[in-house]
Amino acid sequence: MKKNIIQSKLTKNNNLTKTKETEKVLEKMVAALNEHRIEDIGEFFSSTFNWFGNYGCGTKKGLKEFQHNWQVPFQKAFSNKVCIDEARIVVGEWGASFGRQEAFHTGKFMGIKPTNKKVEIRYMDFWNVKNKKIVNEFRKKKLAECDSHRKVFRPWGNYQSISEGHRWQVKMISVKPGASLSLQMHHHRAEHWIVVKGTANVDINGVTKLLTENQSIHIPLGSKHRLSNPGKLSLELIEVQSGPYLDEDDIIRFNDKYGRA
Repeated sequence: MKKNIIQSKLTKNNNLTKTKETEKVLEKMVAALNEHRIEDIGEFFSSTFNWFGNYGCGTKKGLKEFQHNWQVPFQKAFSNKVCIDEARIVVGEWGASFGRQEAFHTGKFMGIKPTNKKVEIRYMDFWNVKNKKIVNEFRKKKLAECDSHRKVFRPWGNYQSISEGHRWQVKMISVKPGASLSLQMHHHRAEHWIVVKGTANVDINGVTKLLTENQSIHIPLGSKHRLSNPGKLSLELIEVQSGPYLDEDDIIRFNDKYGRA
């Protein structure tokens, strides 16, 4: 029932006479990305376009962030990239497509070292086109149903985004008994951790502090830090991030027990 409610809100004002116009915009956009164009893709995307990537990729707010914090590093890491739509459905001002990108993994991307092998990247995209440009209407209409709060699993446990706003984000982090995150730092954000369950070992610039339930600690921007669970129960804490850039690729790892770069 809820899915039907979301669909009706998103497509309530869909102009069905715009199908051919939408098809042309999407065709040109795919062709431009296959030509590895970046700087001039404002021809197809609105300046306020938001890109909601799968978890780990994060959200790119605005065309410039989509260009320079996603398309540039993505195209540098995957050379000779070709986007192949296997199916596309366009109805009015809405389009959906799924398919694959074929490329050679020749550069570091999201902490993964280049394999120099040919790779296949699967995708599914949903586009909304207005006035001949791809826009984002989800957040503008404040449709809470469109916000996804799925858990993201890591070797040490998982995290889940709870809420976010301009220059801030709140996550729930769960760490397995005996597990630890990498020794890391961030260039653009500070963090504040509040333990709600279990016990945490927090290392900040070589100084270790033990925290228990209802205790908190501040992680200054640029500090080397590591979170560990020394106990026999799961550790759960609330992380409050603040800063101008909060995506997952703002991370420098100095040491990681799971071999991640």
